[in-house]
Amino acid sequence: MDARRGRIWVADAVAGRVIGLDRAGAVQVLVGGLPQARDVAVDLETGDVWVTVTGRGEVARLSTTGVVLQRLDAFAQPLGIAVSNGSP
Repeated sequence: MDARRGRIWVADAVAGRVIGLDRAGAVQVLVGGLPQARDVAVDLETGDVWVTVTGRGEVARLSTTGVVLQRLDAFAQPLGIAVSNGSP
């Protein structure tokens, strides 16, 4: 959940995508090509979305508009993720 921007992010492992919904449930962003997307976390400062992509053994960083900004690979089976900005 990205309360600052009013967006809810959902990983759809079966369809291999991540969906960004507004508070009313309308689709705002749809990012495909993420096989077995399992978990999402939002960086509250930037709004970037981090998603585990188990089907590729990677973690992907997406912009608030759904552009893939970065892919980190070589994970055996990434199932969960959390983002911290260093605050306790």
